[in-house]
Amino acid sequence: MDFFNRVGKLALGSRMRILTEKMVADASRIYEMYDVALNPKWFPVFYLLAEDGDKAITEIAREIGHSHASVSKIIAEMSGNGIVTEKKDKADARRTVASLSKKGREISVKIQDQYLDINSAVDELSSQATYDLWKALAE
Repeated sequence: MDFFNRVGKLALGSRMRILTEKMVADASRIYEMYDVALNPKWFPVFYLLAEDGDKAITEIAREIGHSHASVSKIIAEMSGNGIVTEKKDKADARRTVASLSKKGREISVKIQDQYLDINSAVDELSSQATYDLWKALAE
């Protein structure tokens, strides 16, 4: 951390990347701990499909702020792991619609306890911090 103290704001991007990498690694361990077969990078897509049901890739990309290509890749990975199914939109064959498979719906039920525990842990950490990271990121 001495490097970041010395360089300061010039290394903000590098420091954020390190934080992101640590959070992704921690998320992977938490998924393993709860025996949930998800890759952390799939979470936004998984959550939308679990909460909202079938969605076109373009809708998912817009809602989570990812590119269409990125979401297509994530959907393909999730499909390859049996978590989602893909089909062409009946009204517009150019659009691909994704939905959770049976395995995905089972994960959706199983992950609910994890959601509660993660929210509690983040609330606890936030209460001990000087600054509210969630609000800072929103700014």
